[in-house]
Amino acid sequence: KEPLTSSEKWQNLSFKDLVSNCLEIMAGRMDEKNLTLKQKLMDASIFGDKEKLEQAVFCLLDNSIKFTPPGGTISVDLSVTEDDLS
Repeated sequence: KEPLTSSEKWQNLSFKDLVSNCLEIMAGRMDEKNLTLKQKLMDASIFGDKEKLEQAVFCLLDNSIKFTPPGGTISVDLSVTEDDLS
């Protein structure tokens, strides 16, 4: 069995750009429920499978939209701490 990091699909990605793109795609659904989006996205790189990471972000956003009452607020905060750099 291959180690996860040897997958051909793994690459260095801008996680900020990936999350921003997912937010843009989901914006219409947020508008339908009159949801407010608060976002704070720091530049962050990640090494991984783009499709799987997008799937995870879409799942989180989908659940946020589903379970936030109409007129509510969804907050997305992407930050990097010193612990993340080791």
